[in-house]
Amino acid sequence: MENTVLLGLVASLVGLAVVAWWLLSMGFAIASALLAAAGASTASRRVGSFAPAFMRRLAMAMLGLGLVAVPAAHADSLPDPAWRPAASGPAAAVQGTPASAPVAPPAPEAGWVPAAPPTDPGPLVQQPLRPPAHTSQVEVRPGDSLWTIVARHLGAGATDLDIAQAWPSWYEANAGIIGGNPDLIRPGQILVPPR
Repeated sequence: MENTVLLGLVASLVGLAVVAWWLLSMGFAIASALLAAAGASTASRRVGSFAPAFMRRLAMAMLGLGLVAVPAAHADSLPDPAWRPAASGPAAAVQGTPASAPVAPPAPEAGWVPAAPPTDPGPLVQQPLRPPAHTSQVEVRPGDSLWTIVARHLGAGATDLDIAQAWPSWYEANAGIIGGNPDLIRPGQILVPPR
């Protein structure tokens, strides 16, 4: 009789230990997912190392379902899609029209002149890439590759796509100097930009 009581006690303790481990792992997994969503990737990896991978995936799935379920639960409180804000002036006449009806823009008033366009479009407009005018030849430096040479030649505004599109033409223009492998360039070689 004592053996069965002892066996039951051990089984209960093992079960409690498994449940405690599961809850602790899930807590670490949820904390890791929240840190990842907040942009703290290093902290997320550190905290996530205390939880098994399946637990981290389960936590991410639970958080993902929460992102879908919460808006669906409040769908009845969303405004009517045909609703429009009140308008003033010439557009006020079309205020009661349904959302699917086309609405003509108001006619400009007499004497109206559009504002002058901005002089500087800012960083949103991509500027054309122009290599520096003084470089007609490029000397290969230690540690250079065709990628780094092309990136330096195109300038700071060059994207990876720009460089990836340009380096094959550099290789074609300098294949006689570089040889058969574009990955093997040597310091001191003089390369010319493609025409």
